[in-house]
Amino acid sequence: MDMPMPTDSMGSMSGSDSSSSSSVMMMMVPYLHFTGGDFLFFKEWKPTSAGALAAASIGLALLSIFERWLFSFRRTLDGRWQDRTLASTTAHANKIKGCDTGGAAKEISFNSSIRTAMPFIPSRDIPRAALYTFQMLVMYLLMLAIMTFQGAFFISIVVGLGIGEVIFGRVGPITEGH
Repeated sequence: MDMPMPTDSMGSMSGSDSSSSSSVMMMMVPYLHFTGGDFLFFKEWKPTSAGALAAASIGLALLSIFERWLFSFRRTLDGRWQDRTLASTTAHANKIKGCDTGGAAKEISFNSSIRTAMPFIPSRDIPRAALYTFQMLVMYLLMLAIMTFQGAFFISIVVGLGIGEVIFGRVGPITEGH
């Protein structure tokens, strides 16, 4: 059985009269390009002129630098929170063993399990999760801008991330991975 194919390039969704021009679907350019007219996040944000495209690119570069700052800020806070948690758990373990008196330590034998994860502390873990969520929001906004295949957006995001890493990459404790 053969299926009939639509005759026009827009398929059966487009109409032949001008009254249906508002329902015509806008097709995305599926390759890297440097022309204006792509939507950026919202329907109203559609840089078409060279100046608007440059302003959008500068804004995306600044958003990329801000994302790297968020990452370093979160990494710094994670290091501080981890140090405080380790200090409090070590002090608690020393109290149990009787080592915090300053005198001779008396040995108390007890079975303790080695902790593989930090304890849940709401005053630290909820802000940490909120900061991570906000950082991921910024990352997904950058991803959406990349997905327009607009070459200027791509270059400005990559350059912005590089500049942000140069500025903020050494801030905070060094951890393995990213």
